[in-house]
Amino acid sequence: MLNHIDSYFNAERAESFVFIAMGALALGFAAFAMLRDADVILKGMAIPLALVGIIQLVVGGTILPRTNRAGFCRAGVGRCARSGADR
Repeated sequence: MLNHIDSYFNAERAESFVFIAMGALALGFAAFAMLRDADVILKGMAIPLALVGIIQLVVGGTILPRTNRAGFCRAGVGRCARSGADR
């Protein structure tokens, strides 16, 4: 049972890295689109893209510290510290 939970939290941790990377990429492209003297479509796309990038960074940055093994054990799920069931 704990192996399934561990694999779930590992996948959540990997997903948070993807969210952070995609959020940074979205913010970078939004900054590029705003600063470039290009057509109106790029400038109009930049603001919503920046907002989506910020949301992705916040979600990824929130999930990442909550998915470590110590946080999992502190939550009491499986009682990691008191039992040897996960070994």
